[in-house]
Amino acid sequence: MNILLHFGATAPSAESVSAFRPLIDAAGARLHVIYTHADPLLAGGQNDMNPASMPELHAGMEAEAREKLGAIVGNAADSATIQLGSGDPVRAIVDYSNDAKIDLIVIGLASEGDDESAVARGVLDATSCSLLVWRAGT
Repeated sequence: MNILLHFGATAPSAESVSAFRPLIDAAGARLHVIYTHADPLLAGGQNDMNPASMPELHAGMEAEAREKLGAIVGNAADSATIQLGSGDPVRAIVDYSNDAKIDLIVIGLASEGDDESAVARGVLDATSCSLLVWRAGT
């Protein structure tokens, strides 16, 4: 089973993931994480990047995603497949879930400030993949 966890600028809280983590473990699932950013050139304050520096920027974004993930899922971050997405998060999630043969997409672990409800609705409308919307912090 392949489970895709989405997070954007705000990573999910350790509390939210600790409640979600047993699902991954019980299913014996492979964890995939898609880290989306509307404008990757602004990620990490690097807004003056030129195209030649994009591989360096992507490596930095992946390191940032692994660091955030490691803080909340521990060693599972080392074996997780990390995908970087830019632009429309709905399109990035749907495209990746199709390509990676994802069985379950988990959305909503991040804070309400990420407008996860709009992302969840968009993904629900755009894919036939199962979707778990996790209500964080309530």
